[in-house]
This record gives sequence, C-alpha cells and structure tokens, in this order.
Amino acid sequence: MDLILHFLLPFFGILLGLLIIHEAAHYFTAKLFGVKVLEAGIGMPPRIWGFRWRDTDYTLNAIPLGAFVRMKGEEDPNEATGETALDSLAAQPKWKRTIIIGSGAAINLVAAILLFAISLMVPQQVSASGAVIGEVIAGSPAEKAGLQEGDQIYKINGRRAESTQ
Repeated sequence: MDLILHFLLPFFGILLGLLIIHEAAHYFTAKLFGVKVLEAGIGMPPRIWGFRWRDTDYTLNAIPLGAFVRMKGEEDPNEATGETALDSLAAQPKWKRTIIIGSGAAINLVAAILLFAISLMVPQQVSASGAVIGEVIAGSPAEKAGLQEGDQIYKINGRRAESTQ
C-alpha cells in the first residue's frame, strides 16, 4: 500500500498533468487557427462520461493512461474539401498545421525547463548542526590538531560553517 501511495499515485498524477498540458497546447493552437476540435479527452476510449460545449465533446475515458484532441480533417483529408473545409486541419496551410501539431512538443520543452528551474529554487537540506567531522585520518594535520570524529565545526576563518561542503 505504501508503494501505491508514495510512488504510483504521484507518478500517475504528474504524468496525467503533463499529458493534459500537452494536449491543451494542441487544443488552443487549433482553436486559434480556426480548426474545429471534435473531441478533447482524458484517458483513452471507451467513453465513461462527457459533455458537449460549443461543438466540442469533452470526455473522460476508461483507460487512464493518455489524453487526446481529435480535430476535423486530422484523420480524413477528404474533410478538407467542400463548404466546411475552412475549419479542417487538412485544409490549413503547412505552416499552421506544423504549429498545431508541434505545439504539444513545444509546451513539453517549456514545461521541462520551468519544472527544472522551480526544482532548483527549492531549498536543499542544510545541516542544522553545522559541519561535523566524520573521520580523522591517522597522521593527518586534523589529528595533530586534536580533532576527533563527531566534533562540530562552527566557523572557519570567521565564516559560519553550515555543512561539510
């Protein structure tokens, strides 16, 4: 049970969050360029629950790994012809299709940089007791000075010693 609570749930939660922002990038760039989004789903079909809003189905699906955005003309380029072709992915110029399809990867790159930057801003563990001598080598200057294993060093040359580094 500890494995599930401490490893698997956070892992799948983070994975789901990354999948959602990846697919949201496709969704918003498609909408920005006027491509009709038929469905935006979390999980993979079959569908468990969903609702329709502004000609898009928003769904929650049975297989919990994955997410997707299904656009008009994405699977069938024949949808790029006729009167309703303007809102089809296949009918868009190559540069727009490239941006729509590439936006997921681009947001993954931005998210990785942002998450690493945030993780580096989190304070690292600093010893509350300061620097502690772990070992004194026989014949070393430390031994000659009378230092012993377990001794604490509070200052070096007038500067506070917070850790062994």
